Amino acid sequence: MGYEIRIDLINVSVKKEHVDLIKKAIKGELEGVSDIYYMIKNLKVLRNRLLSWGQEGNGDNWAYEFDGEGNMTMCSGRRAAAIKGLINKAKRANHSLGASDGLG
Repeated sequence: MGYEIRIDLINVSVKKEHVDLIKKAIKGELEGVSDIYYMIKNLKVLRNRLLSWGQEGNGDNWAYEFDGEGNMTMCSGRRAAAIKGLINKAKRANHSLGASDGLG
């Protein structure tokens, strides 16, 4: 089972003089874009210089995990769900003990 996601960026066009630069960034050939390449690689410059963001896949379950230091890595969606479950379980345990952590 596959999927396709497409987001049309309304009225976001690339100036003629920057098309080649944007195409280099999309290919990962531009210095300084490695931190955001996971998003840039899904951009496309259409014939009319409009930008479109899209992604296709085989239906794998994936997510991104933040490390708290500004970095993120791809991880299983099951791992992300397990972490969220542990956080919610800890919140419920604190709440049932009368602890107030400010998280609700």
